[in-house]
Amino acid sequence: MKSLESEINDLLSFYEVKLSLEERKGRDAQELEKAQEALWRRIRTTNLIERAFVEVRRRTRPMGVFGNRGSMERILFAVFYHYNSKGQEIPSLLFTQRA
Repeated sequence: MKSLESEINDLLSFYEVKLSLEERKGRDAQELEKAQEALWRRIRTTNLIERAFVEVRRRTRPMGVFGNRGSMERILFAVFYHYNSKGQEIPSLLFTQRA
C-alpha cells in the first residue's frame, strides 16, 4: 500500500492524456466522455504487462472456478509462455522472475 500511495501520480498518469481539439469538435458531453474513456482504455492496455494480464483475464473468465492452484498456474504459464515465445527477438521483454 505504501508503494501504491507514494507512486499514485505515476500509476494514474494516463488520465492526464486528453483528446485533441480536433477529436473534441462536434461532440456533446456524453460523447466526449465515452471517447475519453476509450482513449484511456487504449493507452492503459497498450502496456505490454497490462496486455498480458488482460489476456489472462480473457482466458480465465469463461472457466469461472479453478479446481486447484495448479490449474490456474497452468493457464498463467501458457499465456506467459506464448508472450515469451513471441518476444524471443527482444530478450528484455521476457516475462520471468528475473526480468
